[in-house]
Amino acid sequence: MPSRTRSLSQTREEYWAAFEEFLQQNRHDLEIQRWGSQKHFRWSPVEGVDKNHAHFAAVASLTNSGIRRAGNRVQLVLQKPHASHYLDELSRHGATIDSAIPGAQWLEKPVGDASHIEVWKEHRVGQRDEWTEDFAWMLGYLLIFRRVLSHFVQEASTRL
Repeated sequence: MPSRTRSLSQTREEYWAAFEEFLQQNRHDLEIQRWGSQKHFRWSPVEGVDKNHAHFAAVASLTNSGIRRAGNRVQLVLQKPHASHYLDELSRHGATIDSAIPGAQWLEKPVGDASHIEVWKEHRVGQRDEWTEDFAWMLGYLLIFRRVLSHFVQEASTRL
């Protein structure tokens, strides 16, 4: 199994390197960063909100694990201990959010865990010819999430 692990790790690194190159080649004004040593996602801040409260994330799960299916996700991550507050505040705008982000899933986690609003797309990371399509999908949803959700998150942060 070590060769499979190394292969997945190498593929993940190549995938994110190609995503970063894609972002450089496509005009956008998102600030995209790595979070510490995390290698499975990239994040973008919500302007004016502490990243430890809320941020946008592009996630690539290469394998099925637990309840997560392999695929790409774009998320608004609502961090503990304020996750419930943000989710409650955002739910007041639920119809607007659901209309602007079709298929968005609201995932409230138990107290102490981060909650999410996310969209998911199946992908096969081994299909390199599909990466550009994956990257365009992630960038598109990161921009939609920022446009639709930033104001609501900023508003909710003033009520903490």
